Amino acid sequence: MAVYKGLEATLHEAFWGDRGSDLEVKEIMRLFPDFSGKALEVGAGSGRILRPLAEAYWDIEGIEPATEMVEMFEETCDPVLKGAIKPVKLEEYESTEKYDVVLMTSYVFQLFEEPGEVFAKAKELLAPGGRLYFSVFIPWAEIVGELIEGEWLVDDEIKLPENKRARCWVNFELNRVRQRLIRKHRYEISQRKQVLEMTKTEQHIRWYTLPEMELQFEKYGLEMQSLSCEFTEEFDQDAHSMSFVVTVKED
Repeated sequence: MAVYKGLEATLHEAFWGDRGSDLEVKEIMRLFPDFSGKALEVGAGSGRILRPLAEAYWDIEGIEPATEMVEMFEETCDPVLKGAIKPVKLEEYESTEKYDVVLMTSYVFQLFEEPGEVFAKAKELLAPGGRLYFSVFIPWAEIVGELIEGEWLVDDEIKLPENKRARCWVNFELNRVRQRLIRKHRYEISQRKQVLEMTKTEQHIRWYTLPEMELQFEKYGLEMQSLSCEFTEEFDQDAHSMSFVVTVKED
């Protein structure tokens, strides 16, 4: 799983802070009404999802492999949430607790190469009857050619103090046979057209269709409880995103 670092981490909230997290929080609240158990968020980042759930009185903690993201959370969170996100990878996380819900929001699931490893770890962390929530997306814009493969484009630009600007450039490659999107970002801070700082990153994202996800559930002993499209109750066969709630099948 890719780990945020450098400007990708420090500028993450500025660029992506308001992109979709409110919709996903509302969908989680709809799927788990009056939740009163123990929850874990995998890939919690700087707390964009964890924070509002905690404010809604969820007993929730998180894990995040990028220490810079955890530090950002610690610097800005309410004092009662200090230490709620631990700097650790999913595969290295050991807990004596069992969780009633494990969350993998913001398409974190797709950053793992093998779904079986994710499902095995989730099953290890879930309490009896516990549920796993995760969201995935299909990169239709890249697949159908709305975006030009191999060409750098400015994805976003923001103003910073001292007459500085931050830009996020994006480029991508597709492996249609293996269903992999290689997304490259270049983060820059500039002043008067001079680049002062730059970070280059690369994410390998695996995408899945609904039938493929159903085969994965069958293979790894999971049962689908619910399916949402675009973080709503409506089913859409052309949806860009899907959210699942699954449980472990009883023997």
